[in-house]
Amino acid sequence: MRHGKLLSRLDALESKLISPLQRRLETLTPADRAAYETWKRERIAWSRQFAPGEQFAAYLRTGRGGPQLARHVERQLFPGAQIITSNDNIADAAEKYRRALEGVER
Repeated sequence: MRHGKLLSRLDALESKLISPLQRRLETLTPADRAAYETWKRERIAWSRQFAPGEQFAAYLRTGRGGPQLARHVERQLFPGAQIITSNDNIADAAEKYRRALEGVER
């Protein structure tokens, strides 16, 4: 009985230590997980081109962002995230960015 209780408490502690993103990553199919890992590597390489905080300014100047995660994977991993698309004008993009900084849902 004590052993089972200890394992139960350890499981509860582990679930608190694992990030929500990590939990969602574990639910992806192998193909979606591979797509995420590829996107992550490409995104890191793209981000290294810029000084800290310059990525969004570069997007506003050029209208081009970095590598894009497949939309269906993005929705699984970031269900409440603000998504800025190429169809958004500058004001819409700025509003979505402001909301993301403030943690406001859509």
